[in-house]
Amino acid sequence: MLISSVSSCHMLFFLAIADFQGYQVESYEDNPVGYLESNDKKGMEITRIELSPRITFGGEKVPDHKAISRIHANAHKNCFIRNSITAEVTINHL
Repeated sequence: MLISSVSSCHMLFFLAIADFQGYQVESYEDNPVGYLESNDKKGMEITRIELSPRITFGGEKVPDHKAISRIHANAHKNCFIRNSITAEVTINHL
């Protein structure tokens, strides 16, 4: 549930930011992966989460790779769930 929550939070912020900037997202898919590792203090914990969103844009205004990276960075920064956990969250996008 934690991994899906981080993925959903990032997606919602990405969609909101993209819309605010005038981009039309036609589809957004993610296959998030979490890494469960042992920790001497807590036993087991999720230490890393990797998001791999695949996004299709439509409409006349289509962002370039640099613009998409900026939207991801802003979504990453604003995702309150990510900001509430200690696991490292990375975003792998093309």
